[in-house]
Amino acid sequence: MEFIPGSHFIPIPVYGKIHNGTPRELFDVYADGYIYLPYEVVNEEDIAFKVMDNDISWDEVDKGDYIIVATYLQPYDGAMALARVDRSSITVKRLEYRDDKEILLPAEDDYDPVEFSKEEVSERLEIIGVVKGIMKPKRWN
Repeated sequence: MEFIPGSHFIPIPVYGKIHNGTPRELFDVYADGYIYLPYEVVNEEDIAFKVMDNDISWDEVDKGDYIIVATYLQPYDGAMALARVDRSSITVKRLEYRDDKEILLPAEDDYDPVEFSKEEVSERLEIIGVVKGIMKPKRWN
């Protein structure tokens, strides 16, 4: 069975692949492709990234899944955020605000948190959006 986008679906641009651990190179400004999701659960400003390894230790995320990111949501303490670090690389980490610092917490203990002082935030950290969901492609056996 082939999935055919219809009027009830919104095309969400896929801007590349995401890994866990250390930040990766910045995503391209051009979409690699699109996934089509129901308009009831996404917004036209949402973007997506494909998970490329099993290192992301969220129970619900598997290799090949798509992370859906809301670029219009205000980041909040405890949010899973897509962040640009040092204006050149992206990563997905839990965001925490503590003692005038913004901290990116990795999902795994193998990696260290990345802390940004209040002064460093404007120069080194940009929160692109908040992860609002995971799209699991149908896997046929």
